[in-house]
Amino acid sequence: MTLRSEDAPLSGGESWKEKTPSSLWAACAVAVPMALPITTIVVLALAAGPGSWRNAFAGTLWPLTVNTLLLCFGTALLSLIFGVISSWLISFYYFPLRKPLTWLAFLPIAMPGYIISYLYVDFFNYAGPLQSWLRSLFGWNSPSDYFFPEVRSLPAAMLIMSFVLYPYVYLAGRAAFARQPVNQIFVARTMGHRPWTIFLNVVLPQARPAIAAGLVLVMMECLNDVGAMSFFGVRTYAIAIFSTWLDQGSLGGAAALALIMIAAAMLLVIIERWARAHDRLPRTQQPDSNYPREPLPGLKGWLATAVVSLPVFLGFVLPLILLLGHGFRRFGDASWGKFLGAAWNSAFLALASAAIAVLLALTIAYAKRRAQSPPLEVATFLANTGYAIPGTVLAIGIIVPFGIADHFLNRLSQNMFGVRPGLLLSGTIMALLFAYVARFLIAATGMLEAGYERIPQSIDSAARTLGHSPIATLFAVHVPMLKPAFIAAALLVFVDAMKELPATLLLRPFNFETLATEVFTYASLGQIEEAALPALIIVGAGLIPVIVLMRGFRQARLQFPTTP
Repeated sequence: MTLRSEDAPLSGGESWKEKTPSSLWAACAVAVPMALPITTIVVLALAAGPGSWRNAFAGTLWPLTVNTLLLCFGTALLSLIFGVISSWLISFYYFPLRKPLTWLAFLPIAMPGYIISYLYVDFFNYAGPLQSWLRSLFGWNSPSDYFFPEVRSLPAAMLIMSFVLYPYVYLAGRAAFARQPVNQIFVARTMGHRPWTIFLNVVLPQARPAIAAGLVLVMMECLNDVGAMSFFGVRTYAIAIFSTWLDQGSLGGAAALALIMIAAAMLLVIIERWARAHDRLPRTQQPDSNYPREPLPGLKGWLATAVVSLPVFLGFVLPLILLLGHGFRRFGDASWGKFLGAAWNSAFLALASAAIAVLLALTIAYAKRRAQSPPLEVATFLANTGYAIPGTVLAIGIIVPFGIADHFLNRLSQNMFGVRPGLLLSGTIMALLFAYVARFLIAATGMLEAGYERIPQSIDSAARTLGHSPIATLFAVHVPMLKPAFIAAALLVFVDAMKELPATLLLRPFNFETLATEVFTYASLGQIEEAALPALIIVGAGLIPVIVLMRGFRQARLQFPTTP
């Protein structure tokens, strides 16, 4: 039997792709609401009067810009060092504990930045256990007797944030190194080049696009952060938007600042897309047995172990030990009813947003599977703009249109039924769900597109030849084959939603707490031990999916995704 290709003529001389544009319309139906926040911000910023712009920028624009740029680039540089060195050593060398470190190096991503920040600020500050122990050991009486680096500072924020964000670079590096043409490395070795020279001149140049994409994710996380920077006392654009909106009551000024952040985030997205466009490595992973790994004997091997283990220890192990210590001391006095209620709220929001995001991501990924066109590319870009918008900005872009919709629905209900139902969208979990889906849809889309890359186009042609419609092919063929990608996409969204803080602080209903807001509230009040138990639940909830994902990557059931 001869199979017709997917583009072979059907009745009327039209191809399957050309005959049914419904997938494009479905992708546009997803993109339009997802683009609502960024559209709202642009309209609010342009509609704000000159006074709002002057108040927002008066005496603060330059310090905000400097702090935000230094935070992003400093954290990215440190993440680059930790991530590239770790992925290089693990990909090309054998050393003690290499196998467990392969997946342990990814665990710090389960530790939210605001949690590790308040732990380290509490541990290293003047009244913390480390400096107190040093004073008792050496007999120091005041800060003038000794020097200790300032914990609440921008350099400390860069360093500590890099401990939990470097796995983005590590993951990108591992994916790129796994796709390196092995014969090039063998040829370079045959010509007598040293390993370090091969890495700099052969391996690293080909991996630069993928690593650049990982660095973009690091900088986006820095742009979004509110919790960690509030503990470090570093005023960035995200903090300024938060305070301008809530403390000063200036929505126009907050929108003006948000517009600058959107421009910066879009620039990062353009850089990431350029990096992906220049990634010429093959998309399939090579088995580990093909890697020309060299054993590192003796001291060299243990030195490599120490280098890879250091960011894992500082980014996950030590914070987890501190959390367990605080949690153990407060275990008997904990408000378990309050914590379990917050845990239920977090789990419900995370599960619901994961389910919705996966369904919407499947719509987009399937549309791109069936056809490639400029309108579809625009729709995909708009649908995934939420990740480029920091949580504080996203909250403004949601609360305003949702508030307008609530007023309209209340007036309509009053005129028709004589009843005002109150808030139906803004101030409810609907706003939170929309924010989570808009922000994390890109993670699910990237994972499903990576899953589709493992399904040959010939399968679609065979299904069409056997008489299956496109929808029947989707559910009967694609969905079963995409099961690992579905699980991975849902887990990624679940992990991110569990620890999301900025949007939750601004959009949550009255008296509605999640684990993230509980941790932030306690930590802001200096009640570190009380914050430990909900923080442990967040870390535990994020840890299990991370382990499952890494196991799937290691067994080659999943591909390392890139952002669309």
